[in-house]
Amino acid sequence: MNLEIREDIKENEYDFSQLPVVIFAGGKGIRMKVNYPLSKEWFLIFFQDHDKELKLEPIFWLNIEILLELGFKEFYFLVTKEEEKAKEYFEDKLKGKNANIQILDREKISKKVRTEGVNIYVFKQKGIGVANALAEIKEAIDGRPFLEIFGDEYFDGEKEAVKRELKNFVNFAIEKIKYDNALKVEAFVRKENTISNISEAERRYCIKENGELDIVEDSNVIVTSLSLSSPAIIDFFEEKGIKDFNNFETQKELIETGRIYGKVIDLNFANINTKEDYLAVMLYTLNTIKNTNNKLLKIR
Repeated sequence: MNLEIREDIKENEYDFSQLPVVIFAGGKGIRMKVNYPLSKEWFLIFFQDHDKELKLEPIFWLNIEILLELGFKEFYFLVTKEEEKAKEYFEDKLKGKNANIQILDREKISKKVRTEGVNIYVFKQKGIGVANALAEIKEAIDGRPFLEIFGDEYFDGEKEAVKRELKNFVNFAIEKIKYDNALKVEAFVRKENTISNISEAERRYCIKENGELDIVEDSNVIVTSLSLSSPAIIDFFEEKGIKDFNNFETQKELIETGRIYGKVIDLNFANINTKEDYLAVMLYTLNTIKNTNNKLLKIR
């Protein structure tokens, strides 16, 4: 693993431009139970622009904007459909910027163009499930740790606070992968910081003093889908024949390896799986904009 430290930043703060970001955005939205032709990551929620006007943007955009500002430059936006729509969306959002937007699939990875600017690869996956998707982009990851985030997750706070929390998390995670041979480092939030209803299945963890995870029946933290993973985790999935990462048995087996770590991030958080989750986030964003003197994260 080769993670360089830039000369112009402090020790243990890494150059995030070297870390790929994998964004899962192919959710079918079955649990949403609404007739919506697009993947659920395209659901619109309220943000406020710099002119204090309300705008509607897809759920996934806010996370991408924050990561761009932190210096990430290589994004894999995984879809099962809508690849042309995604390409057009990013071209519009990054108009006038030094950005390369390209549609890829497993067979076209060798044709990937890498520029000095921002590179967003809209990747059309063929298999179903997170583990399958990671296997498909294994060649693109090329032995590097990578940040994973699901496009239906919403993190809220003042922009600089969110950037600080995410920056601290990534630096912590890199250290664990680099020096403690971690397979994956998960981000967590406290129960009281969740905006929408989080299922009981996602309340099964606690963090021990050394940062390792343990499974308990009543944890005070909730797993998000923000994590930094070693490329070795793809090999782990392939060796075990794992197709679906998001099930209890897989999570339990991973934790029993002793190579899964966790860190709490101090942010409000929502995972949008149901219609009720979506409505809760819409109401939350409207109330936050109204009651907190424009503290809600702003879009460009």
